[in-house]
Amino acid sequence: MRTNNYNCPALLSEAVTQMVDDSEIPLKAIARDLGMPYTSLYRKLDPADDAMKVEVDLLFPLTRLCVGERPAEPPMSMLWLPSKFGFRLEVGEAEPDKDDVREEMLDDCKMLRDFHESMRAGEHPTYVRQFLTRIHRELDESMTRYERDFIQKAEAK
Repeated sequence: MRTNNYNCPALLSEAVTQMVDDSEIPLKAIARDLGMPYTSLYRKLDPADDAMKVEVDLLFPLTRLCVGERPAEPPMSMLWLPSKFGFRLEVGEAEPDKDDVREEMLDDCKMLRDFHESMRAGEHPTYVRQFLTRIHRELDESMTRYERDFIQKAEAK
């Protein structure tokens, strides 16, 4: 599979196929949940079949089936389009997993340490980029927790 410098496959069909494969959900189950014949979905995901491709209207429900309502990381199918224009997908407001902003900030530091250690160890960029994605989410969680705490303190005055 060819990739660009944002670590996305060169073709959207490759990104979608990778997302479906990574989900480990049987293709027959996905086809059933989408209300379409298995053979049709199989052909749409087959990179060698130029006659059939995944339509935009199918992309969202397919993505939701494969990664769920609130995936921990953006699915490859959603990263693909912005990557073609040199952008990265920004995660919306992340739900904090700690009750205290100081605990959230400790998570930020740990993830940043892991990110730097993976680079120092000479890990493959694909592996290192996973840490970068997680750092963004951790920072978003910290910011959301900080904003909520700030507003709560302001309202208490």
